[in-house]
Amino acid sequence: MNKIALCIGVDVVKGLTPLNKAADSARKFSEWAKKQEYDTELFIDSEVKKVNRRQILDRMASILDSRKYEQLIIFFSGHGVMRSLRNEVWLLSDANYDGSEMVDVRGTIDMAREAGIPHVLIISDACRTFTKGSSFNYGQGDIFPISKMGSNSSTVDVLYACRPGKPALEVKEEEWYGVFAETLLDVLEGNQPKSIKESSDDPKYWFISAYELKETLPDLVQAKVIAIGSKLDQKPDVTVEYINPKPPISKFNKKPNNGLKSGGGAPPPPPNFNEVTALEQMEPGKISFEGLVLLPVEKEETQQEKIDKISEQISKGEPVDLNFSYNRALVKPFKLAGNRQNNSISIDFPFQKSDYGFTVKGIKVKEVWVEGGKCTIKERIFKNKIFVTDILIPSDIESSNGLLVLENGCSLPLAILKGYIGVLVFKDERLLTINYKPVQRNEHAYRTYLENIDKIEEARSFVAYAANEGFDYSKVFSNVFNSKNQFDFDDAGSFLRIGKSLDPSLALYASYAFRQEGKFDKIKSVLTYLRFDNSTILFDVAMLGNELYEHNLASQCPLMSAGWSYQHLFKDRVASEFIDSSKYLDTGLWTMFKPEGTAILMKIINQQI
Repeated sequence: MNKIALCIGVDVVKGLTPLNKAADSARKFSEWAKKQEYDTELFIDSEVKKVNRRQILDRMASILDSRKYEQLIIFFSGHGVMRSLRNEVWLLSDANYDGSEMVDVRGTIDMAREAGIPHVLIISDACRTFTKGSSFNYGQGDIFPISKMGSNSSTVDVLYACRPGKPALEVKEEEWYGVFAETLLDVLEGNQPKSIKESSDDPKYWFISAYELKETLPDLVQAKVIAIGSKLDQKPDVTVEYINPKPPISKFNKKPNNGLKSGGGAPPPPPNFNEVTALEQMEPGKISFEGLVLLPVEKEETQQEKIDKISEQISKGEPVDLNFSYNRALVKPFKLAGNRQNNSISIDFPFQKSDYGFTVKGIKVKEVWVEGGKCTIKERIFKNKIFVTDILIPSDIESSNGLLVLENGCSLPLAILKGYIGVLVFKDERLLTINYKPVQRNEHAYRTYLENIDKIEEARSFVAYAANEGFDYSKVFSNVFNSKNQFDFDDAGSFLRIGKSLDPSLALYASYAFRQEGKFDKIKSVLTYLRFDNSTILFDVAMLGNELYEHNLASQCPLMSAGWSYQHLFKDRVASEFIDSSKYLDTGLWTMFKPEGTAILMKIINQQI
């Protein structure tokens, strides 16, 4: 089997503390790969040499043109930045002043699926910490040439050195080393018995595949961190797609000795090692519980209360920027919504005679802009003194796009769906969730929605929990929600899409889950169903299904912040003015512009009135 490893290591990025062993880790990985009979390409920096994206892009093009490889490993060691969940970049040498020198990690994973190489392994030995207004919040580039992408699907496995929001540690004992890279290489060299499997073929051989790494590597890294006495927590995040047989990453003609090399690698984990015993060994008061799989199941809580609790935890992330853009063809004159009414006590549902609209809970609305007419804004105080704004959209408005401007100066794109009310829930000025429900005038759908509310809330609860786990839908479905096979569904996406006609946001979540697992055919099935049910498709769903040009789109851009990591799917359909505003996007699960971004959008809107 022909196989190749691209090894990238960058110690120095201007504006950041230099790393000590990123380039060395890439060099060591390259040396291991050569011993395993991989062809190798090494890109590392030094005092006289930089690593730039074009070098990697050109080599990747030649690899794909050769059509000779059945296995590809991309290893990166260096600085990484997480802009939001599932939206992160690797920083190359000139990333501080050239946005294209920041490699889009999600884009790399996504494009690897269409590279035509049967098995791709992506290894990210980089921090996944959030940024705070840095120069690394804007811009990104690809290392796969777009012109080389095809329809041949690849299996893509991913090893992250740490979980979202966490650092990848470099430590110094006798000398500096990267904890993740050293432990990974120790495993791949055959020094951890539990990671080695024996083949059933004749002649026999011994091997390590991505399955074995998923089972053993996270605990080994965490044990190493504890053993060196670090007050920080690090546990790898591993995503492995099903394929049988899974190609070996390491292969041995004779059984390895299983002996640790002196001075290197990870010690074996303590007896009965688990996350609880690991945390007990840490210093009290400095323990992070982010890695624990704990689902709130207090009996007195309703499903919605569970969602709100988890969403509130998620909303306390660090400020980051996202990449925003907008389809030029959809930029049309907006008109200011008017007729503001104060109903300070009213709790009557205001949409009995409406075909669509929005309810905004927990924050004050300044104004609403829609294409083609005026809306009515009604303000009221709901139970528990929650401020609520109802936005009534006249039935004669044909628009599917709008802009919601808040009193704090932030703004959000609105996806208007005929026959549905969108519900936006805020807390502490952060958007926690967006759901849809049928209008009462749609009697059959509304009645069916009420009859199935428990199932719908269960799906919404799953999404909230998945967000807390870095939006790893597959892992949360398998390990938490379906740990006892109580659901008759093959995967997370199938579980989520059961209520897509009653709450279209579930179609959005299902599409992200399918895309994450490379199940493009199932995204197409969601789109096929939605076409019959509604002539307007949520931007995210059309984007993930590669059908942005084929539908009337609801929303001006991705609704979920995770959507910005798929910029390679929509960047040719956006206006440059909206890209400028993307420098000022707020953190969170959903797309929300900061006041500076709102100001840019308002200039464009005012010019067109």
